[in-house]
This record gives sequence, structure tokens and C-alpha cells, in this order.
Amino acid sequence: MALRRGVRETLRGWRRDTYLGVKRNGALGWVTTGLWLIIALTLLVATLTNLLSEPPLNDRVAWDLVNDGLRLGNQLQEEEAVAVYDEAVERFSGARNLKEQVAAALIYKGLTLERLGRNEEAVAAYEDLVARFDGEAEPVLREQIARALNYQGLALGRLERAPDAVVAYDRVVERFEEAVSPVLREQVAMALVYKGVELGRLGRYDEAVAVFDQVLERFGDAAEPKLRRQVATAIDFREEALRGN
Repeated sequence: MALRRGVRETLRGWRRDTYLGVKRNGALGWVTTGLWLIIALTLLVATLTNLLSEPPLNDRVAWDLVNDGLRLGNQLQEEEAVAVYDEAVERFSGARNLKEQVAAALIYKGLTLERLGRNEEAVAAYEDLVARFDGEAEPVLREQIARALNYQGLALGRLERAPDAVVAYDRVVERFEEAVSPVLREQVAMALVYKGVELGRLGRYDEAVAVFDQVLERFGDAAEPKLRRQVATAIDFREEALRGN
């Protein structure tokens, strides 16, 4: 605001002094006028640079709310954190350019609810995210959808709802099995491993082995450390499933 005000005042002074300076001082007046013009243009460039370098106000406010929720969660004030995430979702749900912040608020809300033992509500928060952003093309939103479904599966597992957990993991694979981004590939591998674990808990050992085999087939040659860890986990659980048979 100060920069904008400075530009206006400088331009106003330039117009006044252009008239008075030239009238009184001739050539010297034109020199003064030129100096005023240089100052005005300098301030204008500074104003434009400032406006372009700063993110929009709502963008900053939305991220500030998400970060406030994280801070409260780290201070073990989970109830307050959930309220802050709800505020972020309520305030910015209609903003097309703030979808990433809304998705982040819903993810962190779900994780915080899980820490509070409110797994049913966590499942609903993850489903809310998927319902809002399913079909979006932005990579960051696709990644959040995959995470939300995997977290939902884990929450359902804690609720002893293994069949529903399997469905959640299937939704990850169905949506992103052809994805090439490292994050989505990792999420698909995780979904398959978690699905195999839930099938084992249900006593469906043959199906569990088949799912772990999918992990080895899809990602056995992967070089990424995170995928290598998922492959190692699948091998271990596959052995358990074979013993369960």
C-alpha cells in the first residue's frame, strides 16, 4: 500500500512540477521534470515487482491456517487443530485456486482424528477429499487422493472393517495403476501391500499371495528406495501368507 501511495504522490508531483518548473526555469525545469519521471518509474517498477513476488492474500491465509493446524497438532492440541482445519475447508472450499490447501487441510484433519481415536470421522474426512477432487488433473491433487484412500484403508482396518479396507485399496489401484509419477507409483505399491495384509487377516491367503505377487511383478525391478521397501515388505508378508495356508 505504501508503494502504491508513493507512486500516486510522485506522479501528482511530477504533473505539478512539469508545469511550474518549465514555466519558471525553462531548460532547468525540463531537467527537474525528467528526474521526477525517473523517480516515478522506479517506484512503479518496485510496486509491480512487489505485487508479482507476493502470493495472493487468500493463498497465504489458507496456508497459514493449515500450518496453524500442524503447529497445534505438534503441541498435542488435536481438538483445536481439527477446528482450524475445518475453518480452512469452510472458508476456501469455493476457491478454484486453493484446492491444494483444502485437500491438505482434509488430509491433516483425517490424520489428527485418527490420533484422537476418532477413526470413523477420519474415514469420512478422507472420503470428503476424494469426493471433492476425484477426477482433477493437477498432480498434487491426484497424489492427495491416493494418500487419502490409503489412509482411509488403514483407518478402516483399525475399525476391524477389513472388507471395506480392501475396497479402499482397490480404489487406489484402479485410479492410479497406470501412473508414472514416483509418488503415485509408491501409493499404488502401498495399496497393494496393505490389501494383501487385510486379505491375510480375513484368512484369504491365496488371494493375499496373489496380491503380493503383483507387487513383485510391478515393482520388483524398481530402483527407488521407497518402492524397494514396499517390495521387501511384500516378500515378508507373502511368506507369512504361504505359512497361513
